[in-house]
Amino acid sequence: DDLPLLAAEALLLGEGMHCLSLGMQAPVADIATAANQLGAAVVVPSFAASLSPKIAMASLEALREALPAAIPVWAVGELIGRLRREPAGVTLIASVDDIARHARLHMSSKETAGA
Repeated sequence: DDLPLLAAEALLLGEGMHCLSLGMQAPVADIATAANQLGAAVVVPSFAASLSPKIAMASLEALREALPAAIPVWAVGELIGRLRREPAGVTLIASVDDIARHARLHMSSKETAGA
């Protein structure tokens, strides 16, 4: 189900962030390559409830390792509430409402850093 990804995209756009969707089944390597080449400010993978938590954790850890530390990773989707722990360097966002809050905080920290 790509509804959480679409909701995240809509909320991020509403907060002034430009979004590029790579789809629901983009491999970790492709996501990392695109993020690095495009200079992404944030990477937001989405995980469907049907995915194994073990696979999701491995994917998040691989993605975090493939990206520069300066690029935040915010994981969303129906599976997030079932993960037992937050991978190092990854923010789990279980609620759609929290996506906009994270975007606002991120944008305000960028504005403060640029001032």
